[in-house]
Amino acid sequence: MNNHEFYSEYYKELSMPSVEWRELSGRIKAENIINILNARKISTVLEIGAGTGSILSYLSKMDFATKYYALDISEEAINFIKKREDIIGLVDANTYDGHHLPYQDKQFDLVILSHVIEHLHNPAELLIEAARVTRYLVVEVPLEDNLYTHIKINLFKSRYREETGHIQWFTKQKFLILLCKTCNLNLLDTRMVYVPDSAYFFYKGSKRNIFNHLSLFIKKILRSISPNIYSLLLTDHCIALVSDLKSC
Repeated sequence: MNNHEFYSEYYKELSMPSVEWRELSGRIKAENIINILNARKISTVLEIGAGTGSILSYLSKMDFATKYYALDISEEAINFIKKREDIIGLVDANTYDGHHLPYQDKQFDLVILSHVIEHLHNPAELLIEAARVTRYLVVEVPLEDNLYTHIKINLFKSRYREETGHIQWFTKQKFLILLCKTCNLNLLDTRMVYVPDSAYFFYKGSKRNIFNHLSLFIKKILRSISPNIYSLLLTDHCIALVSDLKSC
């Protein structure tokens, strides 16, 4: 199954808990974007892989920009966005081929790729194309090349990759090499971002118990001792702010 087929089926079968999860995740990701922009002036925003539009919705509520654009390979996702009434300033929402962006050089102040490039066979191609059409590019990825993920896949034969559609597994180093060396982009800022408690327990749902509380407590302790060791053992996220003026 290719990416178009995977996401066409995904958005056709969205349940209410899935929509609620995406809304919560969208708020968290939008806050990460706002924080790493660090008060830079933004008027026009394009989100690539916009999904249900949850990130753009939250940014709109925060009066982050004045004009918003959305692209996704899934027609079902774009239809979902077009039906929303809470993205004030939405100019356009369209499907695209996953490779080429139908926009002029530096048309946008900001392009967002949040949890997108791990789904791509050739993430560099889209990163370079995204940098072409914007002043600033924000990219967030999960760091899944760790002990826990490898045990889950190789020992317990989990279908995690098939279920998530994740093709690329990143460490922070691999992620930064992709941005700076492979794509020749200018790294302006990078931060580790962690799933808040509210999202962690929402995801656990009915499985919320003393074990989950203990697991979360251990994770927090490990992060505080050594974020680098944590990322070798367990999955966390990294967000980067880049431009196409090379100086890394």
